Amino acid sequence: MLKFVVATLFAINMMLAVVLVRLSVGGLPVRLLFVAMLLAVVGACEPGLIVRAVKDQRNQIFLIAFLTFCALLSSALVGDGFTYSIGQVFQIHIQAIIGLIVGYCVITIAGYKSTVRIFLLPIAISSIFAALQFAGFSPAWSAYDALSALQPRDLADFEGFDAHYRALGLSYSPVHLGTQLCLAFAVIFAYRVSQVGRNAILATLDRRLIATIALTGFVAICSGNRSPMLGLAVFFCLYVASAKPMLGLFAGLFVAAAVLLGDSIIEAMNSSGLRTFNTENSSGEGRLVLSVYGSMLFFYRPFGYGLSFDSVAHYSEYWDRLKNYPNSQAITIHALHNYYLMFINKHGVLALFVVPYLLRAFSRNLVGVLAFVPYLVHIFYHNDGPLQADFMFWYIVPLVAQNPAFYSHQDGAVTRTVVPRKPSHVTTLQ
Repeated sequence: MLKFVVATLFAINMMLAVVLVRLSVGGLPVRLLFVAMLLAVVGACEPGLIVRAVKDQRNQIFLIAFLTFCALLSSALVGDGFTYSIGQVFQIHIQAIIGLIVGYCVITIAGYKSTVRIFLLPIAISSIFAALQFAGFSPAWSAYDALSALQPRDLADFEGFDAHYRALGLSYSPVHLGTQLCLAFAVIFAYRVSQVGRNAILATLDRRLIATIALTGFVAICSGNRSPMLGLAVFFCLYVASAKPMLGLFAGLFVAAAVLLGDSIIEAMNSSGLRTFNTENSSGEGRLVLSVYGSMLFFYRPFGYGLSFDSVAHYSEYWDRLKNYPNSQAITIHALHNYYLMFINKHGVLALFVVPYLLRAFSRNLVGVLAFVPYLVHIFYHNDGPLQADFMFWYIVPLVAQNPAFYSHQDGAVTRTVVPRKPSHVTTLQ
């Protein structure tokens, strides 16, 4: 019974997170009500599980806590109001910690396979609708319009202020769908590793994984998302180099040839008619000036701009130096469109102290890092990411961080399975 209730509450939360992420009552997202109910049920039936969740994920929680300190310090230095800053911390950092705990509890009670299915189902549904919208199927657009009418919409999230400009399935925006595709890919990769083992997944080209790359890429093309396609391409090159070194060498040569023939390839891509392969629109041309601008902002004020950071508010100070860049007007109307620059400008230079810890953690779990390669590339071109509007990321961290299948047997620092012992009705990692 506990497994059914927890799985149901998490499934409703996930469906809302994908199709009605901004649906709220009194300013509180409706999805959080189901998260609260889930934690209340777990707390009542298995109170020790939440304690174990915090204990086993203490490193991730300490990391978030340190970044919270950085954000509050940066906000204090620029004069952000205390009430505003604390509200942002609850909305961003505390929600991330809750996401970690929820993910851990769901995996422990519902099981690894069920958690994967629950996470993927709403993204799969949204992806199917995106493909139908791309094909011009009007009812698929009608379904999106009906759901969109239930939640507030920021016109700045939509290119040309036309929600039908790009297929987006049932997700809030095409970019949201792109993020969800990258997270779904990481979950599928994690599940395949749990099934066949890290050594097997790296030793040969897994056909199911290749099919996942193709399917994810197809949906990215339908939705006009270039960054997931690039992320999948980077992942594929790394994966091929690991599983088939000779093919990896050929892939490297292919990339070198692509660089030499860059102008011809770009011309062919731009003439395809697909947004995914078009590098000459305003969005593509504005990336350079936004990146330069974001870097200049950081070097001018390395201790950050706080949680109220809005890059557009500072453009006039840099306009003379940036006005000759292609589509320089982008800095006057758009955020930086680079998660890493957004993050460091909010949290300040002290946040860089987490880099050695992250590198050490990544070195212990390189296969886990590989799972997130498409996601890490994708957020390079967008504003959202961990501790920056993407709360879904934290649900799946335990799928990787707490799964021994991702670690070599020689690693003495391997985290054990989520629960060392369990009552008869609780399922541990499979």
